[in-house]
Amino acid sequence: MEVIEFGVSLALVMLNVWESFLFTEALNYLLEKNGQWIRFMLKWSGLILLETALVSWLPGRTGMQIVILDNEEVFTDGALFHNLGILLLLHAACVGLATAKDVWAVIRKRKVFSGKLLFLETVSCVVSALIGIQLVHSEYVMHFEGGEEVGNFVMILIALIGGGGFLYLLWDERRQKKEPETAEKTPHAREPSAAGTPSPKTDADAQFHRIIAEKNRLTGEGDYASQIPLLIEATGLDVNKERKGRIWNLLGIAYEQIDSADRAAECYYTAQRFDPENPACYNNLGLYYAKKGEYEIAVRHMHTALKKANKRNQNLGLYYANYALVLGKSGDLPGAKEMLLHAVQAGHDRESVEKIKKQIGI
Repeated sequence: MEVIEFGVSLALVMLNVWESFLFTEALNYLLEKNGQWIRFMLKWSGLILLETALVSWLPGRTGMQIVILDNEEVFTDGALFHNLGILLLLHAACVGLATAKDVWAVIRKRKVFSGKLLFLETVSCVVSALIGIQLVHSEYVMHFEGGEEVGNFVMILIALIGGGGFLYLLWDERRQKKEPETAEKTPHAREPSAAGTPSPKTDADAQFHRIIAEKNRLTGEGDYASQIPLLIEATGLDVNKERKGRIWNLLGIAYEQIDSADRAAECYYTAQRFDPENPACYNNLGLYYAKKGEYEIAVRHMHTALKKANKRNQNLGLYYANYALVLGKSGDLPGAKEMLLHAVQAGHDRESVEKIKKQIGI
């Protein structure tokens, strides 16, 4: 029994660490005005509801002695508030550690962070700690009309809503990450035509391949203006989310090539919503913000692009090189040198690396 009790206590701590991470990520996306902040806040809310139900129902209901919680009757003596206070203090500790790590990175000039983000993280940490201290020492009492049976039902319902919503969001993300059924692995993939090669399964797939082939031909001719109506047409195709994301990313590139950078950024954000695992849209947003001189946002996008590229093992040399370019322009020359070294090790051509060195002055 002691092993189970320790496991449950550890699980509660890990859930708290997870929800603290989701909270800070939601703040990041909110500051960037990126719609993904809503998804992260929904995940965070689901975990909060699940934690609330666990700390309210397990102590005193199952006989477990959870070491970090008050194990008295939670509906009659205020222990629920004590337990929620403990979780808020854990949340404050996790956010505080994340903030301290970010501040240290800024001091050491390893990364550039938004001052607004660091401020919001600090405020969240302080407010959570103050409320947590108040709740831990509170003598509030929670009563449910109908007694403990109603109280238990309410808490189980909260756990089902929170846990069910959180699991649904995870399942939906997993579904979005599935590989497309037809062959398409590289940015310049053509429509399959050889014998034995899978053919498009729908008219939309066939149109997608036709548009991509035409887009590639126009790119070869340096004609980006003609790609825009073609790709706008493609955004209406009934294809999977990964291909939708690719279409919007290509549309952004076309807009950028005709000096319409703000429209390009809107397309990259749309691509990100359709396929949040595609490193290309993060990379392009990073370069966009670097050109505007907003290096804290640019660095964050490049860091995310590199993480996504590592997961897919895709064009790592290019992403390391672009990350180096942004770091160098932001003034972080040691970080830029490190990224260029990784770029060479990943097989990026040395001529491009030398050009980047000249651009950033190293």
